[in-house]
Amino acid sequence: AVSEDIPSRSSSYCCSETPCCLIIRSMAFPEPSRDLVLQLLTNVFEHMQTHPDDKNLVFELAASGEEGSAPHLEEIIRRRVEEKPESQLAPYNSQQGAWFLKRSIDKFKAIDAEVLEAAQRFASLQPGIAGLLSKLDPAA
Repeated sequence: AVSEDIPSRSSSYCCSETPCCLIIRSMAFPEPSRDLVLQLLTNVFEHMQTHPDDKNLVFELAASGEEGSAPHLEEIIRRRVEEKPESQLAPYNSQQGAWFLKRSIDKFKAIDAEVLEAAQRFASLQPGIAGLLSKLDPAA
């Protein structure tokens, strides 16, 4: 028997924010491919070079993020999915999805020199942030 105190996954009152719900939800996201990660890093970097308002917004959102959230990545994903609903980023279009994608990108940065190099380019967009790169990286 399931305890009345513990909401089930199908429960309408499950908050989706408790550790158990976050774990269950994270298991539902597809692992991003290396190609998707590189494409995302490259496209966001190129966009930020020519759109200073967007660059500033991404850095502001990144600075406001906490463990378990990636508001800068949420914004990037939301915009892309609005523009192209069938985007490969669509499965990550939520707070939990953006966090899952961030953690996946972090894993790629740890094992793939090309992904790490692509992520490190963001430091050139705002001098003095090299120490905060892992937090401010738009795909991290």
